[in-house]
Amino acid sequence: MTLLAFPALDEAPHVARLAAFAADAVAAGVVDRALLLDGGSRDGTPQLAARHGLEVVDARALTGGRALRGKGDAVAALLRTTDHDRLVLLDADVEGLATASVTRLLAALTRPVALVKGVCRRLDPATGTVRSGRVSELVARPALELLGSRLAGLRDPLSGQVAVHVPSVRDLDLHPGYGLELSMLLALEQRHGAGAVAEVDLEPIAHRHKDVDELAVVAREVLAVALGAAAARGASWRPDPDPERP
Repeated sequence: MTLLAFPALDEAPHVARLAAFAADAVAAGVVDRALLLDGGSRDGTPQLAARHGLEVVDARALTGGRALRGKGDAVAALLRTTDHDRLVLLDADVEGLATASVTRLLAALTRPVALVKGVCRRLDPATGTVRSGRVSELVARPALELLGSRLAGLRDPLSGQVAVHVPSVRDLDLHPGYGLELSMLLALEQRHGAGAVAEVDLEPIAHRHKDVDELAVVAREVLAVALGAAAARGASWRPDPDPERP
């Protein structure tokens, strides 16, 4: 059984598109159920989703009364409580994906793979140019390399377009906020090896261009995960000297 979920916080402008996407995915038999996982929106996102016929689950109701600290908490709560064995997560603010994207993610989710990352080229809506994820390029990928991780070659380690084998990730120690993606990668590698993670190419996507202040919050939490992993592994952050560099 397969569940499609859109983690969301104040995403009202995207609700109509998400509802249509969910209906298409269920009607096509790609997933068995689809829902919006709301993290406490204040802009009417859950009410609007319900009016569009999209099932809404309040992530706060899944935590046993504990306050949510971020996206990671919401996803972890869903993983603990769902009875589906496969879960597809798509970022609510991402435009450009199709039902075929879900099909490709799920097709790669075969043992020993427990996590499939969708690699998406990002279209800058202002210029139409293709760019990489800035936090992935500047923080996550260098951190994986310095940790000596075999996942350092991932092209889009922080992609939020993923499919997971729920029993394999249900009890992992996941970061409660924006560090969710990196913490899941590192925990899976430690438990099951790098072969538990795969990547597939998806369509070019577009989403709101975040400013530096917003990205700094994300980068700080991603870096916190990497530093925690380094401490736990006894890893050194000092790279080998490179005589080619000044």
